[in-house]
Amino acid sequence: MAIGVIINDEPNLVLFGATKISPTEATLVSYIYGQGTDPIPITGTIQLAQGGRALIITPDGSLGSEPCSFSQYLGTFRGVVGG
Repeated sequence: MAIGVIINDEPNLVLFGATKISPTEATLVSYIYGQGTDPIPITGTIQLAQGGRALIITPDGSLGSEPCSFSQYLGTFRGVVGG
């Protein structure tokens, strides 16, 4: 599965690759930032919480580089695009 996230209204999309564990949880396997074409390996979890309203992405280590690195992303889940 793939999950796309726009952080801080940036034009670049962060695309996370994950393996589904349950309807509300997945294991992170990779990410692509912006126009990058090669997936970067990563481990961690993705969860849907609060009845599916919150998306929580928690990499096992910090993701990104200063000043935009993060160790957990909590955002509002807007819905599914595509099949």
